Amino acid sequence: MNAKEKKYDIYTYSGEMLTPDTIIRIEEIEDDTYIIHSGGKVSKSVLSIDTLEWELPKNNFLRVHPKHLINETYINKIYKENTNWIELNNGDKIPFSFTLLENLGYFSKRTSFINRILNRFRLQNTNT
Repeated sequence: MNAKEKKYDIYTYSGEMLTPDTIIRIEEIEDDTYIIHSGGKVSKSVLSIDTLEWELPKNNFLRVHPKHLINETYINKIYKENTNWIELNNGDKIPFSFTLLENLGYFSKRTSFINRILNRFRLQNTNT
């Protein structure tokens, strides 16, 4: 099976099957992982955030914080303040860490992905 044929269906504890395009973001809270998906629904995942990061398509999902994995297609704005954060289309504001991205090698291994996001959205400084 090649990459184009790979299925990325994700299952929740309630037995729901989610496809990547419906997943807005994933958040880890304590030892549980929650998937926030279209329609404002929140479902508990059977998989950890670390496993989901490896299972979901790499060209759409980005680990922006130790506890947050986001779907790039849902980014509305990127802000740089004292704390950096990303606003998603559903209104959620997610902190992100340039240091984490650097440490994980995103800037060297995934430069085109990061550049695509940053070029699509102007970094906005709300301190001005």
